[in-house]
Amino acid sequence: MELIKIQENDKGQKVVSARDLHAYLENTDNVNTWFKRQSERAMLRENIDFQRVAISQTSGQTSFDYALTLQSSKEIAMLNGGEKGKQARLYFIECEKQLIELKPVFQVPTTFKEALLLAVEQQEKIEQLELETKTLEIELDKSHEWITIKKVAYANKIDWQSLEWKKLINVSHATGYLPKKIFDANFPKGVNSYHVSVWKIVYPNLKY
Repeated sequence: MELIKIQENDKGQKVVSARDLHAYLENTDNVNTWFKRQSERAMLRENIDFQRVAISQTSGQTSFDYALTLQSSKEIAMLNGGEKGKQARLYFIECEKQLIELKPVFQVPTTFKEALLLAVEQQEKIEQLELETKTLEIELDKSHEWITIKKVAYANKIDWQSLEWKKLINVSHATGYLPKKIFDANFPKGVNSYHVSVWKIVYPNLKY
């Protein structure tokens, strides 16, 4: 059952109209105001997580829609909360599973040329992913909304081990502000940064 229409953009990616998602979630805010707020909360990046699409109207004016990736649609649905948000999130998860199952079986290259082209393609994908990851890490590290335990400890001149990460995790899940990973030289897998709203709930008396 198609809860929300999923289309395909010019790059062959599955995308969702922000206007369709807004309508399904039954949000009463203006669609552009709603999308701006939700995209900022989810830290979505234009031309990576969504594309702006111009819509011509009979009045001659131009309005906009936003073509969201399935991952971005899922994040916005999660931030929306409520039963509708939950249903939309589960729907997008199921769509992602179906797309994975439909992917063609990997073909082993039979010639040197095919192997070389495949290697170049994979390297380009890895480099692009590394660039996107690094860009996001820099954005998060400079962000005033997403803060690590070490930053809070340093700002308040306290031992970072005295801050309880389990409480931060629990409140993050309760509020919908899930932790985001950023680079840390001492931890190969990165460290969590938590939204300032979460910090203020768990530790209201600290400086941020």
